[in-house]
Amino acid sequence: MAHKHGVYINETATSIVSPVEVDSAMPVFFVTAPIHLTENPYETVNVPKLCYTYSEAVSAFGFSTQKNIWDKYTVCEVIQSMFSLYGVSPCVIVNVLDPAIHKEDTTGEVVLSEYIGIIETDGVLKDSVKIKNGDSYYTLNEHYTLSLNEDGFVVINFIKDSDESISENAVIDIEYSRLKPEMVDKFDIIGGFDDETGKNKGLELVSEIFPRFRKIPCQIVVPGFSSSPTVAAVMETKAKNINGCFNAVALVDLPTVDENGKKIFYSDIVKWKNDNNYNAANMVACYPETVLDRYKYHLSVQLAGCIALTDSENGGVPHISPSNHNLKINGLVYGNGEEFILPKEQADYLNGNGILTAINFTNGWTAWGNRTSIYPLSSDVKDCFIPTRRMFCWIGNSIVTNYFSKVDYPLLKRSIETIVDSIGMWFNGLMSRECILGGSVVFLGDDNPTTDLIDGIVRFKVKIAPPPPMRDIEFTLEYDPGYLSALF
Repeated sequence: MAHKHGVYINETATSIVSPVEVDSAMPVFFVTAPIHLTENPYETVNVPKLCYTYSEAVSAFGFSTQKNIWDKYTVCEVIQSMFSLYGVSPCVIVNVLDPAIHKEDTTGEVVLSEYIGIIETDGVLKDSVKIKNGDSYYTLNEHYTLSLNEDGFVVINFIKDSDESISENAVIDIEYSRLKPEMVDKFDIIGGFDDETGKNKGLELVSEIFPRFRKIPCQIVVPGFSSSPTVAAVMETKAKNINGCFNAVALVDLPTVDENGKKIFYSDIVKWKNDNNYNAANMVACYPETVLDRYKYHLSVQLAGCIALTDSENGGVPHISPSNHNLKINGLVYGNGEEFILPKEQADYLNGNGILTAINFTNGWTAWGNRTSIYPLSSDVKDCFIPTRRMFCWIGNSIVTNYFSKVDYPLLKRSIETIVDSIGMWFNGLMSRECILGGSVVFLGDDNPTTDLIDGIVRFKVKIAPPPPMRDIEFTLEYDPGYLSALF
């Protein structure tokens, strides 16, 4: 060891850990996408994509406001709502439509006009187009080129003089494959583990979000399919205990029409909700559907954007309810597009049965309802209110991410004090910002018997009190005859 002579400085790690607050509202959407509009329709199938901007989402999944595209592919409403209407990011999008499965192979004819023809059929996979030349085929980029027009149709452009047998106004025979989004069913959404590829599919991919992106899923949304009780049950299960330690909420849509196309009225949806077990603390049940101009949006998609925007406007803390915050809509509709009129007293009835809806009242069109779907089966404040349920998820997720690095460190008194002091200071900050009414963390002997301590098990007791929403404000008006004295 070198001989020392003088003054020396050593540093030790700070005994207080500065907690990093995790994202509170990042949604994960499972959708069908018009991937025939993308450069590579096959690379986004059951592959989660983290999207921060409108352009990267459109590039990855395809997008169009053409009604023939919008009404068939649920990713369109997701991209428009998140990036254009609410202006929030990031989100994770998973496309479950597989062009190798959800397609049909067909043939047809196209009439050329000055060597140009259009396949006026939705969902044509450009790389599948073949043009007959007798018993063989013309060659792409030698005899013709392919492109997409603004309607998403494939345009065939023959190269003049590339083959003398083709005339500028010829009728050509073609073969192609086209996407069939209506073939996607609840089992494609639910997914599972594929033994052949060794990869996860559908909702099973929720567990891959954090390992891929270091982002915690906070909202799970499946527009168009979550009105299936089977899908909703899997969503609720996947939202709990993600990666063994994180929690999220599932935003689900209740149906507005039955399998026969008959409208399900507000008075009947409560029975349907209970009969189909949409009753969970980490689930928000939405009803009915919404519309902006001529475009329909599932209420779950609008709510995901509203929640993200509300959180961002309040420091990224989910202590404020989305209820009574503006939605980007101008009406309610049934699934068949028929207008849905919902007076406030009917909306209140839905709220009282654990259903979030929307109303057009003094603040314009707003989300309306504070209850998770477990209400009224449970009135436990941590489970039945949306903001308190989300605060429990967010605080729990934050604690996991901040103190996971302490796992496998030696069990020392200083380690215990560091955790207690750090969380206590974080809670003090949340209290000063009025995000919680109070919070504490303690390490108690009764919770930590010697048999557990020598086995490396350490337990802390954390208590928090997020503020419940003021859902019912009452004023009592009384006539006071004493004020008649003002007449004299």
